[in-house]
Amino acid sequence: MDLKSAQRGISYVFSRIRKVLGEQRFPCLNAAVERYLRSGIEVSDTTIIGKDNQFSVVLSNVDESTRNFRLTELREAFFHDLQRIPQKLVFLFDTYEKAPQELADWLEGEFLADVVDTPKLIVVIAGQRIPQATIEWMDLHHCCCLEAILDREAWYEYSQNKKLPFNRDEVNMAMLILKGQPQEIDKTLQALKSKQQ
Repeated sequence: MDLKSAQRGISYVFSRIRKVLGEQRFPCLNAAVERYLRSGIEVSDTTIIGKDNQFSVVLSNVDESTRNFRLTELREAFFHDLQRIPQKLVFLFDTYEKAPQELADWLEGEFLADVVDTPKLIVVIAGQRIPQATIEWMDLHHCCCLEAILDREAWYEYSQNKKLPFNRDEVNMAMLILKGQPQEIDKTLQALKSKQQ
């Protein structure tokens, strides 16, 4: 999940994960959302398109203490459902530094604290800035800085997997000129490919 796209904040995380893993895997979360939607929120003469809007409706137009209570209930239901999924899950959140502040604070706090109690869940958070470890998960995390990739065979294999029309020497030259910076190398190889077509 690219967090710079998460302008709807916390509701985006719930709706995106539920959509990707399948709505049927989240009976507790679905029930919590339905309970709030039936408990006094009235929408009239308006059409709400798409189920993803449900979370936004539940978390909007209420005072902060009510919103926090609802958010806590939704988070607890969400993690209860995640614990019932038998497979190991990996959530990858990218561009953490571009997440809306409320979402970044929530991920760093309540969300990662609940990840500790969900052993089948692995969370990877990437970005120019990452969450500061808290007491709940400080002994369970691994932090590594992304560095240049200077392995010429890895770059050549990558280019072959992407069906890029370059030989080993051409890929190696791009790697050397761009000092192993993955984003720059990929962007350059893709641009060169499109110019050749």
